[in-house]
Amino acid sequence: MTGSFNTNAATAPKRMEQHHILVMSLVKMKERTGADFVILAPGAVQATPISEEIDFRSERTMTDAELIDTIRQAKSLGLRVALKPTVNCADGTWRGHIHFFDVDVPCEPKWGNWFASYTAFQLHYAKIAEEEGCELFIAGCEMVMTEIREKEWRKLIADIREVFHGPVSYNTDKYQEGHVNWWDAVDVISSSGYYPADDWGNQLDRPVPRPEPEPGHPVSLFACREHGAVKVRLLLECQAATHRPVVRNRRGTLR
Repeated sequence: MTGSFNTNAATAPKRMEQHHILVMSLVKMKERTGADFVILAPGAVQATPISEEIDFRSERTMTDAELIDTIRQAKSLGLRVALKPTVNCADGTWRGHIHFFDVDVPCEPKWGNWFASYTAFQLHYAKIAEEEGCELFIAGCEMVMTEIREKEWRKLIADIREVFHGPVSYNTDKYQEGHVNWWDAVDVISSSGYYPADDWGNQLDRPVPRPEPEPGHPVSLFACREHGAVKVRLLLECQAATHRPVVRNRRGTLR
């Protein structure tokens, strides 16, 4: 992989114009960067971080026909394609804050209802990824407060594998790489990396608390290291401990 480009197709009020711009951006990316891989992120919305319903059929979401055309255009340019269906909150809250009570409570929003909606969203695009021969499927992006729901995530990934037969990944957020207990369920570990521009070196070499293993479950990411901590050195420790390839799915700097 010589490069990647995350094309977020979440809003398209002027569909034909937006779609043309999207396709032309693929051409320019290929010409200017030499990239051979593109990530397409069809977007969905839920009203708030505690809303149970995810809408991926409104005008805010790229149509299936547009997405399929974009995949085919990318492949005609020699690009490999990943799909990364991504949900956002309509009220502007970052998706990393989507969260519900740990225990179901009557008359309150519930994890089970949300995961049912999220699964339908992911499976819809997993089927398209399979039909169009996409090289990778990424089952979400930076869903930090949902990551504690190990059972539900494992079930979701198993369901995705029923319809998509290529490699499956998940994109965690920065600083969360050592806190996902179900990395063994995916084929590729993806992580965002947004760090202060003048502190990249320290951030990539920061100490990470060693997670305590649960009975019957290995430590998720990192093997034991001296002093009970490990170093994130370009995520190579993560790769060694999980025997999974690691990809920086998103990169940037914080001001």
